[in-house]
Amino acid sequence: MDNTSPQLGTGMVPGLDNAETVLWPRGYPLSYIRRDRATTTAKPSRTLDTWTREIAVVQTLADNDPDFDAIYRLTRPLPVDFHQLLTSAFLLAPPTFTPLNAQACLFKAYDALWGLYLPVTVSIYPYSIVWSHPEQVHGRVSDIWRSFVLQRLLWDLGASVAVAGRTWVRQLRNSHDYLADFIAEDDVYKKAEAMMRFLVGWSPTSGNPFLGCNCAVLGINGMIGSNIAKALVRLSYSEDPTRPHYTVFGLVRYRANLGNLAGVLEDVHLTYGDLSDAQRIRSIVQEVRPHLVFHFAAQGINGVSFQSESLTYQANVEGTSNVMQALRGTSDSVDYIGRPIPESAPMSPVSPYGVSKAATEMMCLQQYKAHGTHCVAVRLFIHVSPGGTEALALQEFCRQVAMIEGGKQEPVIRHGALKTRRDTTDVRDSAEQFIKVLESSAPGEVYNVGSFMGEATGEDEHNGVGQCGQGSSYPPH
Repeated sequence: MDNTSPQLGTGMVPGLDNAETVLWPRGYPLSYIRRDRATTTAKPSRTLDTWTREIAVVQTLADNDPDFDAIYRLTRPLPVDFHQLLTSAFLLAPPTFTPLNAQACLFKAYDALWGLYLPVTVSIYPYSIVWSHPEQVHGRVSDIWRSFVLQRLLWDLGASVAVAGRTWVRQLRNSHDYLADFIAEDDVYKKAEAMMRFLVGWSPTSGNPFLGCNCAVLGINGMIGSNIAKALVRLSYSEDPTRPHYTVFGLVRYRANLGNLAGVLEDVHLTYGDLSDAQRIRSIVQEVRPHLVFHFAAQGINGVSFQSESLTYQANVEGTSNVMQALRGTSDSVDYIGRPIPESAPMSPVSPYGVSKAATEMMCLQQYKAHGTHCVAVRLFIHVSPGGTEALALQEFCRQVAMIEGGKQEPVIRHGALKTRRDTTDVRDSAEQFIKVLESSAPGEVYNVGSFMGEATGEDEHNGVGQCGQGSSYPPH
């Protein structure tokens, strides 16, 4: 086999010339046993005299007896003095696996002991049930599969398993019904090769690193935040097994209007607080431990920013600062996407809102440069959606159309200047783009999100009137 194909070391006596000593441990695939010995017996990378840095686990003998499987014990005379067959320790180099468990192994406390926390199934049912219900995985099987996952993760840490022909464990071995053991271990014989081939080709750092992660959406009940939440929930229910599964947490104020979250309220976890409360924000971050943060909680209306300048700075600048400080206080890796600066508030801002958003973008980029937080800033052109603010012209046109259709307004659309051209996008179309940007972009970057097609405000009004089927228009007094 080539050096990228999985191999399963005999675990105790690889490379011996005597065919009678070519042994296989518990968990050895039947497909390997049928093959030529040269393709199934892994050569050690080198023999070992000391516990070197790359050794994370040492697999030893228990009373001179390795944990060989039921097939070997059913077809070979016992006992065998394995201690005489293996006189030195050796290191198994990738891509060679050895089935192991905690029975006769030494785990380095910080380098590999965590592997014992990988879950296994519990053998609480008799062998007869396993035989009649093949969907049940016996603990003897999952124990071996856990060791394969552990070894694959160790490779990425520059470590591996060493095998030593020394008895470091003395124990009274339980009597076994080897035929019953064989029945219980049926899966491990038939599926071990597929498991190893998958693990050799798999990398925990390749593909989507956010499979199964906590997402915090700040301002989740707003127009953009609610659509981000809906996109995350929708992607989590995808039938594509490579798609990530997101656990969505949302920050809202007390007594907030949750109408925009209709349809996904049961799929998100809401927590209450205000960005101005730094202590509360820190508490939420420590509780949720988010991997991804979408920050769309802000005072986002230009007109309001002139009327409430202090409130705008407090909500946008101080609030964002509180979020950043809370994220710095967690030891977990976290990725952050900042609230956008629309076309109406460029980096040479003319409104308090624009100043606040320019400041938060610079704050976002500074966090990456100074503290290494994976921050990405996105600048949005005009975004609209059901549930959006009436401060945007298109949203106001749609509101008036609905009022006219319902007989609650005379058939007249009131508007301002109609020649201004705007790049307008529906948030429902761009929500998934925010997720892609945060998952795949380089930190410290700024991205524009929009349709990149300009349309006159008058065309938006004309389309709205066309939907209504009646009405005229005139400029406001």
